[in-house]
Amino acid sequence: IAVNLAQEEKQIRTKKNKEFIAKAVVIASGSEPRLLNIPGEKEMRGNGVAYCATCDAEYFEDEDVVIIGSGDQAIEEGIYITKFAKKVTVIVLHDEGILDCNKVSAEKAFNNKKMHFIWNSTIEEVLGEKNPLGEKTVTGVKLKNLKTGESSKLDCQGVFFFVGMIPMTGFIKDSGVIMDHKGYIPVNERMETNI
Repeated sequence: IAVNLAQEEKQIRTKKNKEFIAKAVVIASGSEPRLLNIPGEKEMRGNGVAYCATCDAEYFEDEDVVIIGSGDQAIEEGIYITKFAKKVTVIVLHDEGILDCNKVSAEKAFNNKKMHFIWNSTIEEVLGEKNPLGEKTVTGVKLKNLKTGESSKLDCQGVFFFVGMIPMTGFIKDSGVIMDHKGYIPVNERMETNI
């Protein structure tokens, strides 16, 4: 939960209030997906709402899937999902033809027959119904066109959110390690921090 890394002997404190001393510390705290916090997103996480294609794509075999986002992660993972899904629809904030990913991935996506795009749009809600086990599962999404203000419904069985990641570095604050404004830790070519 806290570290002091500025001294030669590094101090690490855990949730159970144990303290450890070390000469070196490897920081591998990872990140978590950024949430949009729209209705249905948290409620159906694991029941049609997902954040990792390599983890969950196979659960959507021959189904319709929606991708939220148009950056490298969204497009590359969307291409991977097409190996399983019947259809992958990417919801894009921008005008037609504009993606936030690299050109190679954009070209692959545009040439993939299973990938479709809805432009100038955002997602307002993840829609769902209760399954026989009483759990709410994804049945579609409610979209909003940013140019016309019009709302529409798109049927699907899965929604993958790729709208960024949040580094899990909060416990490093005030430790002496330099972080950028987003919480990422700049490192050199040997993966060393400023310390």
